[in-house]
Formats: sequence, structure tokens, C-alpha cells
Amino acid sequence: MARNLTSAQITMLQSSALKANMLATFYLDEGTYSFCDDVQDLVDPTTSPATTYIGASALAQCANIVSSKPFSAESCTITCDGTRMLQSGFTDPAILFRTILTYELHQRRVVLGMGISYPGATNIGLVVQLYSGKINNAQVVDQQVDIGSISDNGGNSGAQLIITLDSLAARYQDTTSRVRNWEDQLEIDPTDNFFKFVNQTVASERVLYWGVKNPPGTASTYQTSGVATNLQSGTGKIINPPNITGLDGF
Repeated sequence: MARNLTSAQITMLQSSALKANMLATFYLDEGTYSFCDDVQDLVDPTTSPATTYIGASALAQCANIVSSKPFSAESCTITCDGTRMLQSGFTDPAILFRTILTYELHQRRVVLGMGISYPGATNIGLVVQLYSGKINNAQVVDQQVDIGSISDNGGNSGAQLIITLDSLAARYQDTTSRVRNWEDQLEIDPTDNFFKFVNQTVASERVLYWGVKNPPGTASTYQTSGVATNLQSGTGKIINPPNITGLDGF
């Protein structure tokens, strides 16, 4: 779908120096929370009111989103890594993990996007939505611990909070009330006669042998000017479609 860009956005995209940040917005019952993978907060001034993405570069990372086939509903995983959080100054990531798990997360919507701006700028010039999904589950995973490598402050560093998202593209697989028959097809296009002769063809089990003689003991039926005509294989005639005129429905 085409998108209209402002002159300022076009000028920015033509710049030789740009930065791109990952954006994540969680729509929870407790409120809407927006984060970015920067050390400082970033602001999208194009929304009303302006959206502030909290700088949480060490909070989470997102797995690659790879589509296996057209319109497939690919899942996505967001990982909160305790090791990265410890390295960035979090004293106890486990407390944050427990707090997140107290929220009602199941089937809450999450939108992932990319924010494009000038290097060093705190205002986002352009937001491009990349993925929209709903939370399937959230779980804390503790990695295998090497007893000999545990330090005084490393007891919680191996834990990860893994949030799995189901893509909204799953809606493409929903069934509809449409029925593949003539009446239903006419609702789409009143001039389309594709299904008009299906029942007749199935009931009579007729086979048309175009351009060749009928096998012995078989007959082909075609319709000309409302009169059904049988061509017997014993006559030795060959049905030549270009010479048959007045076909009704074929």
C-alpha cells in the first residue's frame, strides 16, 4: 500500500547518514508501553499525543522474522536476557521478570516497528511498522549453570524471559461463509457462468475429445443452439473446436 511522505521525511531518507532503531509497543490491560533499543528515550512527534519510546537497549532483543510462504502466519520471539541486563546495570533481572509475568499477557497485542531518524536525534522522523501480533505465552528459562563460574553477582544472569508472539496474519486462514456454487458466484459477478454447467457435466459424466476420434464405444456431447448433438465414434469424425459455432457456455 502506498504511503505519503512529508517533504521532511523525504529529505531525511535522502541523507547520507541515518540511524534505525527497533521499536516495540505492548498494549496491555495495565496500559500501553513503548520501548526502543536505544540508551535514551526516543519520541515520535507525528502521533497525537506524541509517543515516547523508553530507551531500553539492554532490555530485550527480537528474533528474525522470516516468512516461509506467502500469507503464512509466522511467529516471533522477544527475549529479555538477564546477562545483558546485568551488564547494563540491572541489579536483579529476576525481579523485573516476575513483575512482567504478573500482567495479563495472553492475547495482548504487540506491534514491532523500525524508527528512522538522524544520528544523535531524539525525535523519530519516520516509523515503519514491521510486525503485529498477539502474545501466545511468556516463560522464564534458566540456562544450564556451570557451578565453577558463578560469581557473587551472577546468580541471576543466566535467566531469560521469552515472549512468543502469534502473527495477526493467522486471520488469513479463517474460513468464510462463501459456497462454491453458481448462485454464490453470481453474487461476485452476475455475468460469470463458470458454475452454470457444473452439475450437468457431473451428472452426465460426459467427456469431450477435442481434436481426436472418440475411443471405441464412447460418445461426446456438445451443445449448439440449444440442441444436444451426439458424435458417435463409429462415424470416424474428428471434433474440431474452431469449426463448431454457437456453443452455449463453453
